[in-house]
Amino acid sequence: MTFYGNNHLDYIDKTKDINMDEIYKFVLKYLKPKSKILDIGFGSARDMLYFKSNGFIMSGIDNEPSFVKEALKK
Repeated sequence: MTFYGNNHLDYIDKTKDINMDEIYKFVLKYLKPKSKILDIGFGSARDMLYFKSNGFIMSGIDNEPSFVKEALKK
């Protein structure tokens, strides 16, 4: 098992609430409403949830099955 496979819940817990407002503001300047976004290596799915809740069409991939399993719960 990988580091993330062994520690996925701890990683998700430590990263899901990081304030990304400045980065989101920067990215939003370049996106049209309802743009399609692909999040590669989504980890805690924090960014996918943010953009989806703001009307964007989200897709994500991650090669860690534990992250995929947790994201599907959300």
